[in-house]
Amino acid sequence: MNICVVGCGRWGKNHVKNHYELGSLYAVCDGSQQIRENIKENYQDIVIYNDFSEVLSDKNIDGIVIATPAQTHFELAQKSLKAGFPTFVEKPICLNLKDSQNLTALAESLELPLMVGHILEYHPAVLKMKELVDSGEIGEIKHIRCTRINLGKIRNNENIWWSFAPHDLSIIFKFIKDDPVEVKASSFRPIQEGIEDTVYADLFFKDGKSAHIHVSWLEPEKLHQTVVIGDKGMLVFNDTKQEDKLKLVKYNYDMSNVLLNKEEERIVDFEPLQPLKQECMHFIECIENNKPPLTDGKSACRVMKAIEAVDQAVKEELINA
Repeated sequence: MNICVVGCGRWGKNHVKNHYELGSLYAVCDGSQQIRENIKENYQDIVIYNDFSEVLSDKNIDGIVIATPAQTHFELAQKSLKAGFPTFVEKPICLNLKDSQNLTALAESLELPLMVGHILEYHPAVLKMKELVDSGEIGEIKHIRCTRINLGKIRNNENIWWSFAPHDLSIIFKFIKDDPVEVKASSFRPIQEGIEDTVYADLFFKDGKSAHIHVSWLEPEKLHQTVVIGDKGMLVFNDTKQEDKLKLVKYNYDMSNVLLNKEEERIVDFEPLQPLKQECMHFIECIENNKPPLTDGKSACRVMKAIEAVDQAVKEELINA
């Protein structure tokens, strides 16, 4: 399998590393001379391009990974698909729903795999959570709460919601199959005019389920946590911890005293697999079998639709403030 990684910087270098370890890295493409020199120094027998058009003309390539800045995703992915390549695009797939839908339709018309980098759907803890939910371990899901905060790198072309929230929305939609019927949001933007640094979003679904997302790159401590609450128990996934990341809490109701009583609390084990490596392996499998990826264009469009809905609610909140 010959994979070309386009964009080998902050996150793309991880795709380079994983595909190299899998024996599937054939080529890389990056406009930075320094990055190209680093690749040449650290990876042997790799074809190195600085022009994407050269990538598209290389018939030895079996699939293309696009890990460039988000504003370039649509143009590069469109060219990749039109050239006949199975294509992986890092999240967000595009910067608007229309472009996302157009890419998805293009991939379907060409019968090519289009995969989007919603990496947490390949995390073994999330897969274990899905297994426990499907088995009825926590009963019917009522609410999901996601927190993704850090003192992190501020972007200029996308706000915190576009940068962080796709992770959490992809997890939420793994457990709740319907689109939200209502969204509410509030935000703060103390650093840059027009760029939200903190967003709180609430999603409401037709069957009474709900979800809350808090994302920020203006927090003193890092926390990546997902809590899935059912009517019999809850699952707590804290990806910030080094160990004991997943916990199951069972409880019951004592209506006479209006109390929730904890019945059980235990750490849940899962396979210690690397999510990105699993994601890369899945892309290779989809190419080999020409099958739709788990995180395909349709699922990415669903995430994008929610991203835009909350983004619009943030803008309305700003207007009405």
